[in-house]
Amino acid sequence: MIVDVHTHLGKREYCAEGWWKAWTRTVATLVGRPVEKIWDRLPDFWNSTAEVLLQEMNEAHIDKSVLIGTDWGLGRFGDGEASFEQQNRDYAELARKYPDRIISVCGIDPRRKGAAEFLERAVREWGMQGVKIHPVVGFYPNDSVVYPVYAKASELGIPVWIHTGPIICQQSKFAQPIYCDDVALDFPDVNFILCHGGLWSWWAEAVGIIAHKHNVYLDISAWQGYAHRRPVEFFRTLRSMIDLAGPYRILWGSDWPFLKTLVSQVKWVKLFQEPPSFVEEAGITFTEKEKKLMLGENFARLMNLKP
Repeated sequence: MIVDVHTHLGKREYCAEGWWKAWTRTVATLVGRPVEKIWDRLPDFWNSTAEVLLQEMNEAHIDKSVLIGTDWGLGRFGDGEASFEQQNRDYAELARKYPDRIISVCGIDPRRKGAAEFLERAVREWGMQGVKIHPVVGFYPNDSVVYPVYAKASELGIPVWIHTGPIICQQSKFAQPIYCDDVALDFPDVNFILCHGGLWSWWAEAVGIIAHKHNVYLDISAWQGYAHRRPVEFFRTLRSMIDLAGPYRILWGSDWPFLKTLVSQVKWVKLFQEPPSFVEEAGITFTEKEKKLMLGENFARLMNLKP
C-alpha cells in the first residue's frame, strides 16, 4: 500500500489574494524567475482538483491520499474567498465520494472561537479523520490556546498534524519542532505528525523528538526540491533519520500540488522505491522493508487502514 499522507487542493478561493502574491514573489526569488512568469503558472495549482489528484494517484500507483485542510484566516492575509469551513466541508465531501482513495483531515486555527467544537462536528458529522494546525499564522504549538483542540483530538481518538519547518510568506519561528515536545508529553495518547519533518533546517531536531517520544511521527512531504537539487544529501539525510529514530514512524508525503511541477508524483514515488544508482554508489542503501514502511505501511498501521 502506498499512501500520500499530505495533500491539498489548489483552489484559488481557499487562500487570500495577498497570500498568492506573497507566495509568487517568494517562489520567483527562489528559482530566479520573473514574478510574472510564476504568476502565469498559478493556474496549474488552481486547477488541481480532486479529479486531477486521483488521475496522478493512479499514474503513480498511490492507493490513498490524505487531504489536509488549512486555516490561514487569522494570519496576516486573512480569509480567502471561501471560508475555512467551506474548505473543510469540501474535503469531507470528497472523502465521502471517494472513500477508498481519499482521507480528509480538518484544518482549524485553534484561536477561532469554538475551534474544539468545530473539530468535533467535522469528525462526528462529516467523517474527517484528523486535525491539522498551522502555527505559522501566529502561535506556538505548545501555547495553551491550542490545548483544547489537542484535548478534543484525544477524546475523538484522532491524530494531529502540526506544520514544522520554514514556510513561504508566514512566520517560520513558530514552526520549530522543539515546541511539539511539550505537547507529546502532555497528550501521550494522541499521535502527532510533524509535517515536513522540520525540513532541512530542523530535521535533526524533529528526529530527536520522534526518537524519544513514542507518539510522534514525521512526514517528509515538501522535500522534493532538496531531493531534486541535492539527491545524495537528501538520501543521506533520510538514511540518518531511519538510523537515529527507526523506520516505523517516518511517513511518505508530497504536499501536492505545490511541488508537482518540479517533481511529479510518479517520480516522487519511484525515488523511494528505486533510489538512483549513484546513491548506492555513495554507500547509502535502504531495505525493501524500510521502503514499504515509509511509503504506506506505517500510516496504515497508525490509522488501522485495510489493504
